[in-house]
Amino acid sequence: MRRPTVALGWVCLMFLAAAPRSHAAPRAFVSVRGTNAGSCADVLAPCRTLAFAIGAVDNGGEVIILTSGAYAVATITKAVRVNAPLGVVAFTAQPITVNAGASDTVVLRGLTSKAPTPGSGKGVSFTGGAALFVENCVFDGWGVGIDFQAATALFVTDTTIRNSADSGIYVTGTAAASIARSVIERNGLASDSSGVFADGSARVSVRDSVVSGNAWGVYTHSFSSVINVESSLLANNISGGAGASKGTIRVSRCTVTQNGLGLKNFTGTLESFGNNVVRGNTTDLSGTITTVPMQ
Repeated sequence: MRRPTVALGWVCLMFLAAAPRSHAAPRAFVSVRGTNAGSCADVLAPCRTLAFAIGAVDNGGEVIILTSGAYAVATITKAVRVNAPLGVVAFTAQPITVNAGASDTVVLRGLTSKAPTPGSGKGVSFTGGAALFVENCVFDGWGVGIDFQAATALFVTDTTIRNSADSGIYVTGTAAASIARSVIERNGLASDSSGVFADGSARVSVRDSVVSGNAWGVYTHSFSSVINVESSLLANNISGGAGASKGTIRVSRCTVTQNGLGLKNFTGTLESFGNNVVRGNTTDLSGTITTVPMQ
């Protein structure tokens, strides 16, 4: 009575062996000298474009850029890590749009993104996904460097954002954003543009960073938005280092110098923890500034 069961097991195994397999792989390689003829899974046979490579990997896979050069970027709709290792300068001149699934995390590492038309477009526009990590990247000359409009999380580390016509990093919705060890400079032409702009109910943390030469260094635009700035330099920002139009800005262990206004509270809340250095600005303090002694 057991022989038919064994035979059935062999039939199942044979069916599985014969079933077609997905061409997706956990890893794909890209080079300007590659082609899109294969699966990109072999380092010796890389594909040519990032769009093809992203399509070739599994959800949650990694795309590794092997060769310095110019690459086009399509909309990212899945969890993926796009990685240009140290020593590989991967230029992109198109906006990067991330509209992934609710549980998808996207990582951009080592990209140098320069706007083809100075002052227009968005270096990265994020509208969907669980989280976006931007690491060791450069965004130069866009309308907005990073535009994050989601109810999830943004992590920016060791990144430079410069020469945006509007704000360098714009965060809105109910997003939580962490910006660390980054340089945000020369962003903003409008009076309320800034290096870091928080709107909606966004919660933003800026740590160990240089925010310099912008219209405003950091700026809150709605009553529910919050920016915490810690151990950072706010310098040479034309309008001011920190401006709480509405919402809340908390500044601690920072140097605020050579700005138009150092710390400016319009109709929000601006808290200065007792160990900041605020001096050398055209006007150091303006509006109601709450000084909070350090414990």
